[in-house]
Amino acid sequence: MVFDLTGIRVLYVEDEETLRGLIAEVIADEGPEVVTAEDGLRALEVLEKEKIDVILSDVRMPHMD
Repeated sequence: MVFDLTGIRVLYVEDEETLRGLIAEVIADEGPEVVTAEDGLRALEVLEKEKIDVILSDVRMPHMD
């Protein structure tokens, strides 16, 4: 089954910059818009300002998980 993910906004939270860029690109290739954050604090800032449909997050990051 194939899903159309166009119009979906994903917040991907990952502290490792290389991995964050690579995974964000893979996710975006499936259709959704991807917003990234480098830690939990930045993710909260994004959530306050933007409509996000899905959050994918690392669990151990600096500043805030």
